[in-house]
Amino acid sequence: VSNQAQLMRRHQNIKREGEREIRAIERETRHTAMNILRIQSEYSSKMKKFESMEEESRSNHRETVISQNKHSIQLKRPKVQKDKKAVLLFR
Repeated sequence: VSNQAQLMRRHQNIKREGEREIRAIERETRHTAMNILRIQSEYSSKMKKFESMEEESRSNHRETVISQNKHSIQLKRPKVQKDKKAVLLFR
């Protein structure tokens, strides 16, 4: 009978130990899942900021190129200042 009781206690101890390990694994799994979600959220946020900065950079570059093109197109040749005396002599 005492041997039977010892086996029963040993069985219960092993069962409790297994349940504790399962709870610890579940807790660790939840913790890891929360960390993954946090990291994914941070990554997503950083990617949005990066894409926004990249788009802004492209937009600024386009504006710079456009303004440079407009500037170069709008440039006029300098007017040659004719000497009034020379003009009068050749009339």
